[in-house]
Amino acid sequence: MDDGELQFGDEIGPKLLKAIEESRISIVVFSENYAASSWCLDELVRIHECMKSKKQLVYPIFYKVDPSDVRYQNGSYGQAMTKHESRRDESKFIDDLVSKIFIKVSPKDLSRDEHIVGREYLVKELKSHLDLES
Repeated sequence: MDDGELQFGDEIGPKLLKAIEESRISIVVFSENYAASSWCLDELVRIHECMKSKKQLVYPIFYKVDPSDVRYQNGSYGQAMTKHESRRDESKFIDDLVSKIFIKVSPKDLSRDEHIVGREYLVKELKSHLDLES
């Protein structure tokens, strides 16, 4: 996927994850700050899933980082991975909670409230208030 495929105002997340799934090869550049980005770690999870399920080829590049720190999750990589795992647990909890609420509330009830835009909007708002989107 390249920048030309994105339109102004498009949400990059779903398109990028779809591009990862449709790729035959992924090149992951591990840098000193790579693990500090929860988005990079989400992408890495998707790449790992594709590597296992679709036999996608993955070529890691280690830029100013020791490969053993990544492999064994030492140092800043270990701390970031632990934080990311707990954030994913919270995020899954919120997604499950919102899904259960929408199952219990009938679509009729939702159509009466002009402020409810959609599930995605509510999930995004909940996550931002809980500081889960970093």
